[in-house]
Amino acid sequence: MKKKLMMIPGPTPVDQSVLDALSKETVSHLDPELVKTLKETLNDLKAVVMTEKGQPFIIPGTGTLGMETALVNSLKKGDRLLVVSHGFFGDRFVEIARGYGIVVEVLASEWGKIVEVEKIAQKLKEKSFSTITVTHVDTSTGVCAPLEELAEVIKRFPETLFIVDAVCATGGIEERMDDWGVDIVFAGNQKALGVPPGLANLVFSEKALERRNALGNISSYYMDINRWLPIMREPGSGYFSTHAINMVNASKTD
Repeated sequence: MKKKLMMIPGPTPVDQSVLDALSKETVSHLDPELVKTLKETLNDLKAVVMTEKGQPFIIPGTGTLGMETALVNSLKKGDRLLVVSHGFFGDRFVEIARGYGIVVEVLASEWGKIVEVEKIAQKLKEKSFSTITVTHVDTSTGVCAPLEELAEVIKRFPETLFIVDAVCATGGIEERMDDWGVDIVFAGNQKALGVPPGLANLVFSEKALERRNALGNISSYYMDINRWLPIMREPGSGYFSTHAINMVNASKTD
C-alpha cells in the first residue's frame, strides 16, 4: 500500500510497529497486562523529561487538554499569570486562562524571534506572578525557547510556578525537568513521540502538586489531577475514568 508522506510538524508518520500495537485486542482497563503497560509507560514518560521526583499523568485527550489541565490545577480566579508567547500556541494559554478569570499578562515576540530572557527577568522583578508559561517549541513559528536559561531566571522567584508546553518538543529536544526546576511539563503523543494523537502526557513536580492541593476545589471534574492521582500512582488500584486502552498500548511500543 502506498503511504502518504506528511511534511508537517504533527501528526508525524507512525511506524508500523506502533500501528500494530494500536490494533491489539481491546481489553479491560483493569486487565493485568494493560495495568503493567500503563505503569511502564508512566515510567517512560518520567525518563523522557528526566525526572526522578515528578508525578506523571497520562490522560485521554490532546495537547490542548494538557494545556488546560496544567492551568486549572495551578491557578484560581484572580491569580496572576505571565505568558511568554512565541506564536499561536503561546497565545492559546491566554484565551484559556482568561476563560477561568485568571489575570493574564503577555510578553510576546515577533514571529520567528524569542522574547529575550532579560525582559522576562525584568517583568518578574516588577510584579509577582503565581505562574509563568512558555512553549518550548511553538509549532506555528518553529521558535525554540532557551528553556534552561529561562529556568535559571525563574528559580530566583520560588513563589512562581513554571509551566512548559512541550507538545512539539518532548522526545525531540532535551528536557531536564528536575535539573532545570520545571514544575509542569505537558505534551501530546503525535509529534516527536511518534504515536497517533489521543493522549495528553503531563508531569507535575512536588511543588506543583502542593499548589494543586492549596487551591482546594477547582472548576473542573475531568481535569482535576487529584482525581487521577491514585490510579497514576498505582495503576489498577481503582477507577476514575476508562482509559484509552489501545492508545496506551501504542505508546509502549519498543
